[in-house]
Amino acid sequence: MWKRVLGCAGMVAALALVPALVQAQDATPTTVEPPANLTAMVLFPADLPGRGLALSDGSFDDRTFVVETVTEQTGKSEQEVHADLDAFGFGRRYALRLAEAWPTGIATPVGIDGPIENPWARTVSTFVTEFPSAEDAAAAFAYLERDAEDAGSMANFTDVEDLPLDAAIGDEAELTSAVGVTSDAQRPYTTLNLTFRTGNLIGDVAISDYLARELDSAEIEGLAEQLLARMEAVRSGEMPDLGQRVLRFAGPTYNDSYTRIDGMYIPRHGETAEMTAEGQARSNAQASYAQEQDVEGTAQGAYLITHVLQFATLEDAAAYDMDAVRQRLADDPTFNVDDIQDSPGPGDAARIFHYTYADDSEYAGWGGYGIVAQSGPWVIVLYLELPADFAPDIAVELAEMQLACATGDPCPDELPVPASLLAPAATPVAQATPAA
Repeated sequence: MWKRVLGCAGMVAALALVPALVQAQDATPTTVEPPANLTAMVLFPADLPGRGLALSDGSFDDRTFVVETVTEQTGKSEQEVHADLDAFGFGRRYALRLAEAWPTGIATPVGIDGPIENPWARTVSTFVTEFPSAEDAAAAFAYLERDAEDAGSMANFTDVEDLPLDAAIGDEAELTSAVGVTSDAQRPYTTLNLTFRTGNLIGDVAISDYLARELDSAEIEGLAEQLLARMEAVRSGEMPDLGQRVLRFAGPTYNDSYTRIDGMYIPRHGETAEMTAEGQARSNAQASYAQEQDVEGTAQGAYLITHVLQFATLEDAAAYDMDAVRQRLADDPTFNVDDIQDSPGPGDAARIFHYTYADDSEYAGWGGYGIVAQSGPWVIVLYLELPADFAPDIAVELAEMQLACATGDPCPDELPVPASLLAPAATPVAQATPAA
């Protein structure tokens, strides 16, 4: 529920172009690669200093946009396009969008329902798509960047033009410019998209300017080179793998991204300077990752928020202020919060608290448990919400699973839903013991 209460959902999805020309080279012989640490491969605000960019949203994309685009271009059915993608193992695709705030003193655009809240002036998005092998990636690159584009254009883009590259990027690459139209108020915007392949991965950089300012191809080429360097650094194990250490179940996800890298808090789009400073001061974790998701397949529906924090030392992790996590929720009038006593938590140390949404909240009747737990140099924070009362044991079970993923082997891409969440009726929360 927090994804709506805290306004974390994205506003208007910026469309990434499926570019036109390909500088193709011979495919690399088939070699199946291990799963890539995709969430660390993208570019973060600190990689683009001085541009006023902050984190907007990050997520693992499904095939929907790619299938719809290719269907529109080629006239094929969605079933045919899915079969084409299956043929070369179209895999996971992670995207992170950075946003520049709308400049003060310039009237905001008006949409169907009035002014857009917190509109973007410019976005810089980076994408990484994984394939089983370099050969599969090369086939996908040719299919998406040449065959589909040659078959037709997309209705939402005009003035599509292929631009030359000043230098080779990766194994093959191409650059396209266009003028797009937003889905909210049909506003024109300028956009550049540079796509390249390196081995079994395809990287994309897309810049979209909603003030329709002219874009510089040298800028996006520089960003693509940065993205390629980041992808290679991650392959060499130079970045944390926290994105592979959060619980993942079937269901849509929200805010699936790092929140801290190299000890620095990542500012979010729409935050004030004070909010960013407060985020930095919350801990001295070296890295942290957050994910929110609806868990599909449960008896009553469930909403899960997980945070994984990695510290430099066990002492730093043990000093993490667990009580402050509960207090921040208690300070929000949206929630009623109670401590839970005599309920064992996982790890070396833990805090558990129960909360419900206020009666005047849009989500009155929903409630959940928050659990903070520490083990070695790791801390996890977990919130589980259901639309009915339930016992803390269910949340504790998930916290134990999350702590095991943090401290041991990474989590699978998708875990089976625990039996405790499949029960047709939840246990009344009265069995728990609130603090006095």
